[in-house]
Amino acid sequence: MRGTKKCPPVATCPIKYATAISPDNINPLYSDLNDVDADICSIVFSSLFKRNNNELTPDLVDSYSISEDQKSYTIKLKSTAKWNDNT
Repeated sequence: MRGTKKCPPVATCPIKYATAISPDNINPLYSDLNDVDADICSIVFSSLFKRNNNELTPDLVDSYSISEDQKSYTIKLKSTAKWNDNT
């Protein structure tokens, strides 16, 4: 594509994000409190699942199972998932 820059596998390209108001709390635990925080958190943070129209869709999850008693969840992460130390 024209005018795009391909980043290396470990993203080192800066992200510029303009908003009309300042974010209050860039914390995924509180990001639902306003749209700006939610938008920024969705760009910066990954999670096991994302909410999409009140349905959970896998984000970092490759597959999962729930025990019959619904007390244990077994989650397999995608092979491309990395921790913040790139392991």
